[in-house]
Amino acid sequence: MTTASAAPHASAPTVVDVATAADWPPQHDGHWVTGILVVHNGAQWLPRTLAALRSLERPPDRIVVVDAGSEDDSAQVLRSAGDLIDQVVSMPPETTFGRAVAAAVREMPQPPSAGGSAPAP
Repeated sequence: MTTASAAPHASAPTVVDVATAADWPPQHDGHWVTGILVVHNGAQWLPRTLAALRSLERPPDRIVVVDAGSEDDSAQVLRSAGDLIDQVVSMPPETTFGRAVAAAVREMPQPPSAGGSAPAP
């Protein structure tokens, strides 16, 4: 799992990617799927959401989570799901949903080119 943080009005969060080259690219069907999950004090719902992501017949290749200033146990729940989550971007609590998604898109890694057949996320 990756952890990132940002000052309230920073242009881009700081991101540390902990995924290794061995787990990228994942085995897939030729389509690249990235899941983006925006969280704000969602510890109560995260276990169910993460379980649903794990149970997908075709799981995302990468999952990027944006934590918008959670003050509950969201960070702990996300850490416990580290094998499922590739990146966590921390943003301030006043971050709007749209800005959170935009931050995730900016920070997610581009899929490797497989002869030009892998689209950008």
